[in-house]
Amino acid sequence: METFIVWALMGVLLLGLELLKPGFFNASLGFGALAASVMANVGWGISWELGTFMFASYVSFHYVRPLIKKSLDHEDYLAAPEEQIGKTGEIFEGTNGFGVAIVRIEDDDWSCIEEEGEPLPLNHSVKVIGYSGTVLFVRSVIE
Repeated sequence: METFIVWALMGVLLLGLELLKPGFFNASLGFGALAASVMANVGWGISWELGTFMFASYVSFHYVRPLIKKSLDHEDYLAAPEEQIGKTGEIFEGTNGFGVAIVRIEDDDWSCIEEEGEPLPLNHSVKVIGYSGTVLFVRSVIE
């Protein structure tokens, strides 16, 4: 098998592994392997292939990876639902036909269901007592 095919297959495999474990580490190595496959196709020899692999992987990991991670790491993701237990919020949208309302807790909107199954009117204060998936279970707060 041709050397450039081995490098190319290794690059594609590493890029595929990135889908399983995101973090741009496998992708950095994958880009290095693809660059090495170009050198192998030119026929400059194994030392150039290895050097290109190491250089392209290094540049990709140390310079491109931080830019990618910075663009993907947003602070506007919802907090974990278990972190909402005990917090209070206000009903932002009233109960729909399925018994689900929208509660606003610290500028985040969550789907919620009242523990007794009662409808939740707008601007009503509730306290989070549990969750299932991303739906919070709430209890009315007596005002």
